[in-house]
Amino acid sequence: MLCLAGCCGIVAGQSFFNQKKTKLKYITEQIALLKVYNGYVKQGYEIVSDGLSVVNDIKNGDFDLHNNYFTSLKSVSSSIRNYSKAADITVLQEHILSNTDHIKKEVTASGYIQPDEKDYVNKVISNLLAACSANLSELTLLTTDDSVQLKDNERLDRINSLYTDMQDKYAFSKYFLNRVQLLELSRAKNENDIKSLQLLYDIK
Repeated sequence: MLCLAGCCGIVAGQSFFNQKKTKLKYITEQIALLKVYNGYVKQGYEIVSDGLSVVNDIKNGDFDLHNNYFTSLKSVSSSIRNYSKAADITVLQEHILSNTDHIKKEVTASGYIQPDEKDYVNKVISNLLAACSANLSELTLLTTDDSVQLKDNERLDRINSLYTDMQDKYAFSKYFLNRVQLLELSRAKNENDIKSLQLLYDIK
């Protein structure tokens, strides 16, 4: 019995030491794996960090390129500032103002233009000058830095379009002045003709 108990004790002791050894081996393997895992994590962090840095550099570089591009679109070149048609538009505006002032004076001083006709003439002039003002405002935007984002050729196209439009408005102001003057002369002539006939035939 004593021998059996001794054998059992030896076996139990061996089993205990075997369990301790196995556990120690498992712990050692876990520590080794943890070190490897930490190495991977460190490498992964460095890769991600480097990658983000590269992406950020590219992003910032790309942003700078775009920013420089859009900034250049806002800047007006000297060729646009000195474009002859830009100056010609303001000259046409002065001629239009001169014609409309002449029309207003003709209508105000005339005894041959009816009140409703005077109202019509004033409305036409008001609309014409408002349209001219809009053209000049756009011209100012096109020739001022930081106003609109356009390439030089786009600015030139818009200025050319404004110039053509102002030419049309100037031609209309001349035509309208001429029509008002003709109307006034026609009525004055008719009145004189009537008076002449009345004198001729002694009509009172």
